[in-house]
Formats: sequence, structure tokens, C-alpha cells
Amino acid sequence: MTISIGIAGFGNHALGRILPVIETDDRLELAAVWTRSESNQALLHERGYAGITGDFAQFLATPMDVVYVASPTGLHFDHAIAVLEAGHHAWVEKPIATNLDDV
Repeated sequence: MTISIGIAGFGNHALGRILPVIETDDRLELAAVWTRSESNQALLHERGYAGITGDFAQFLATPMDVVYVASPTGLHFDHAIAVLEAGHHAWVEKPIATNLDDV
């Protein structure tokens, strides 16, 4: 069984810690990445990945089993809700929210 993963927010943490795990585990497959960073988009394209975009709606429309939310902390809650509303499972970096109302 292979789990297809999308990464929402692709900064140093995702590049240095999340992507290496996906690349070394045959049970995991990178399906899509949403990042506003053009340099990170180019890096992922150079490494042969498809489904790399700066458009969050396009990213959410990608078929995938789960989305790893690694965006900036203040966006975790909104991104997690959007991921769930798009019909995907969400794995969210801590904290999931930054205020009591969102929790």
C-alpha cells in the first residue's frame, strides 16, 4: 500500500525533514506540493516532482490521501480546514491553532 502525500507549505522544515522521509520510504509518494516560493518550486521540478504549484486551490484539487500542513504557524488552522473541506486527511504541524476560538 502506498500513501500519496501532499505538502502544504514547503520551507526549510519540509525540505530538510519531511521530504527525505518521503523519498526513502517506499510506502510514501509525494503527490503534490503547494509553495509560494518560486525557488522551492524550481528545486522540486529539478528533482523530478510533478504537482508543484503556488495555487492553493489547484493543490487541493489534486488526488492525494493526506496533506501534511507545514505552512507558517498562523496559517495551520485555516489550511487544515481547507484540506478537510477538500476531502483529504490532514496531518498538521503543531500547533494546530494559535488562539482559543480556533481550538
